[in-house]
Amino acid sequence: MNEPAHSSLLRSPARWVAFLLALAVGCGALASVGSVALEDGGEAGWTSLLPPLVAILVAIVFRELVLALTSAVIVGAALAFGPNPVVALWRGFSEFVWPNTGIEVQTAPLALSAGSNLYIFGFTFGLVGMVHVMTRSGGTKGLVDLVLRIASGARSTRVATALMGCVVFFDDYANCVVVGTTMRPLTDRVRISREKLAFLVDATAAPVSGVAIISTWVAYEAGLFGDISSTIGLELDGYSMFLAALPFRYYCATTLLFVFASSALGRDFGPMLAAERRAMERGELSRAGSAPLTSDVLDRLAPPEHAPHRWYNAALPILATVAAVVVGMLYSGSDAVTEAGLTMSLTSAAVWRTAFGAAASSEVLFWASLLGSLVAIGLAATQRVLSVGDAAIAWLRGIPAMRLAVLILLLAWSIKSVCDELHTRDFLVAALSAHVNVTFLPIATFLVAAGVAFSTGTSWGTMGILLPVALPLAYTMCGGESGGDLTIFWLVCAAVLDGAIFGDHCSPISDTTVLSSIASGCDHLDHVRTQAPYALVCMGIAGLCGYLGVALGLSTVASYGAIVLLTIALLFVVGRSVQRPPSSGGTAG
Repeated sequence: MNEPAHSSLLRSPARWVAFLLALAVGCGALASVGSVALEDGGEAGWTSLLPPLVAILVAIVFRELVLALTSAVIVGAALAFGPNPVVALWRGFSEFVWPNTGIEVQTAPLALSAGSNLYIFGFTFGLVGMVHVMTRSGGTKGLVDLVLRIASGARSTRVATALMGCVVFFDDYANCVVVGTTMRPLTDRVRISREKLAFLVDATAAPVSGVAIISTWVAYEAGLFGDISSTIGLELDGYSMFLAALPFRYYCATTLLFVFASSALGRDFGPMLAAERRAMERGELSRAGSAPLTSDVLDRLAPPEHAPHRWYNAALPILATVAAVVVGMLYSGSDAVTEAGLTMSLTSAAVWRTAFGAAASSEVLFWASLLGSLVAIGLAATQRVLSVGDAAIAWLRGIPAMRLAVLILLLAWSIKSVCDELHTRDFLVAALSAHVNVTFLPIATFLVAAGVAFSTGTSWGTMGILLPVALPLAYTMCGGESGGDLTIFWLVCAAVLDGAIFGDHCSPISDTTVLSSIASGCDHLDHVRTQAPYALVCMGIAGLCGYLGVALGLSTVASYGAIVLLTIALLFVVGRSVQRPPSSGGTAG
């Protein structure tokens, strides 16, 4: 999710040479295109692509996301407001960065009014704080204990681990820590390799949190979507855009299908097959000579020793949050339902679509997260699991944990403002429409996002860099402004998100990939080496059947059918059984 620390790379002369060469090549290629005429009589030149180009190159070469995004905003300010650094920096901050905070400074008397972006920040802090309280009070562990009741042998333990990853859907960090540490003794007992455990943990972290309707990821994704929607004139809020793109999240769906299918069938291939057979046949849970990762992060998130593991201490805050979102969205969008001539009915799909499309989702999410937080704190305090003070401290610890995420979100919004000011979309549409078939835009976007995310190790940063450029381009190229079919547009939305999650899922420098190794007690390089073939296979199936297939005319239902058939066929044709040989005893059920 967040940015790994790689500041030492800034001191590498070789990387500076690589960056400058890549920038020179990129500028040369863009300069050959020249400029394009705008409808208002102005021009959009090739320099309008410099900010996102700089962001991508800095992120890939130096692996410094905040520096990459900041550099893009500075370059955009210089292009928009002239070479004077004082003027450019001041106007760049006041016009690109400050408006995106959602705070408006008005004339005397001085007043602050919270905009939708502030509500997005508030929802992020509220939900993470709620997760911290749930985890510290033992509620999350209680939810996990419910799933553990089905685990007896190797197969059921693998499936139970995957199910637990879906139960802890509200945060990828909590997912990794809780699932990995809880299941490790059980998977060790039935001879499941540490590499397999790390894969099950990692593959149900970001892919689950990324598509869950209530999670720490929703605030970020909805925040990016909402700001872009107002620019392109889509007339949908960010949360509604997230829901609209949900059916096209093919990589997440393929990954989760692969996890459950391979776990239930007991079939693996490649390095994972060798690791599983080593563990099953010889009892060697880790490779000889491996170096499992350790960290104190697990101790910081663990509940107190005396805390009972009551599942409802996690379930009730989650249910309260979800219920508040549903009720709040219907209430907020009720005027639109009336204006559309519809009768308020919970069984009417039109009512749900209209209400959710018109609701002030950022405000609803914010208040829902606060309600869930109060429920979590109240449960912990009334049961004397935590004092009110300890519960409040646990909640407040969620704020520093998200400071980098909020900074990334703010800078991503700022890049969107930069692109608007420089007419980046107009230049891209004019330059690409005559040479690029819109049909191949989703698969190309998916591959670019996957490459950037894998190289940088940050999914949120990839979304922040690519969404402000890719979405306006897709909306224009598919004729959204004239009421055209938006299938390609929604495919591109999902392609950026899923390509970014591929990086979070597979990159060796991703924080959740590292945390999965830590929680599972696995050598990090062994985890990456065994998981990479699976991630690439899921990426290929999702790209072929989803982002390319649907763009070529395949229906959504048919695309998912093809994904299921290809995944199962692959496991039977390429995969091999890892069941314990009958002569060695034990159970695999």
